[in-house]
Amino acid sequence: SEDVFAKKQLETFTTRFIEAPPGIPNAYTFEGKTLGGVVLDRGFEIQERARSPAPPAWDASRPNILKYERRVGDKGTSGMTELTVIQRSIELPSEKGFGSNEFIRITTPA
Repeated sequence: SEDVFAKKQLETFTTRFIEAPPGIPNAYTFEGKTLGGVVLDRGFEIQERARSPAPPAWDASRPNILKYERRVGDKGTSGMTELTVIQRSIELPSEKGFGSNEFIRITTPA
């Protein structure tokens, strides 16, 4: 939330990973073995981070769009927020490590 940055507080939250849905390429080689990767459960993570009053709308087979209702302090909710990944690059795991970058568009009520 905005308070985390303004007050220089640490943000802590729980996250989890799930199996990649069918049709999502996720195989990689590590130490000579072919393994299957996982995906970040974005719905679970945003519900933890935003303390959303309702479960976010997110589907791992269509991972680029997530919608949730954002709660702001004691004031209740601030309306539907949509996060859309508009560009993503992924470095699959290898002996050298792994990584990813995303550009995300945030749409909120005016």
